[in-house]
Amino acid sequence: MSIYPTYTFDHLTSSNITLWKLAEEGAVHGTAVVALEQSGGRGRLGKIWQSTGTKGLYCSILVRPRLSPETYPQLTLASGLAVALALEALTGLSCQLKWPNDVYVCGKKCGGILTEASLGSGDERKRFAVIGVGLNVNAEVEDFSGELLNKATSLFLQSGKVYDRRVIFEQVRRAILEQVDRLVAQGLGSILTDWRERDFLLGRETAWLACDGKIVTGVSLGPDDQGQLQVRDREGTVHAVLSGDVRLAEKGGFPR
Repeated sequence: MSIYPTYTFDHLTSSNITLWKLAEEGAVHGTAVVALEQSGGRGRLGKIWQSTGTKGLYCSILVRPRLSPETYPQLTLASGLAVALALEALTGLSCQLKWPNDVYVCGKKCGGILTEASLGSGDERKRFAVIGVGLNVNAEVEDFSGELLNKATSLFLQSGKVYDRRVIFEQVRRAILEQVDRLVAQGLGSILTDWRERDFLLGRETAWLACDGKIVTGVSLGPDDQGQLQVRDREGTVHAVLSGDVRLAEKGGFPR
């Protein structure tokens, strides 16, 4: 049994929102919220995470690491690696990571991470981050609709096995807390060594919508030592992708 508090709900709008409120009320490091279903699961950049009934894992983990505010964004990379390591250990499947927050299995998206932080207005004791994890666990083909049919997958679809979501949750939480501790003790470098081995975009033609609204295309060079994605365009200029939605590029058009 875990030593960390866990709040489980049949239905929530968002596990991140619920855990954020608990964090503001003083919830301790490692506290988690798990929802059997979500109606308003959120992804990065305001996207909606499609929650496939009771066949997925929708959880949020609270962390209170002793990190400087500028290094808090690195928690997303550490958490992505943690989820990949947990799934590999449990399923035997090989996982890849798409910068900055997606988990891929067999070339298709299987999960995503949304990290939201409160930096405490300079008070280190009030800093925290809520790490939301959404995973397609036992979803079947008919559970995906529209463009997700060709882009998404689940652990069940790739392995043929039905998984206990409670077991996956505990493994994921344990792995995230371990990698957060590793980030605090050793810095991002040790995380990146393992992260880069699973880099889904490395060497591939990518495109993203920059902050000025322009579409930029180029070959992904992977994250630099600070965790920022580096992309080399056709003129040879290397861009640091600070924000935006990075995707594999389609020939002659916007990324898919």
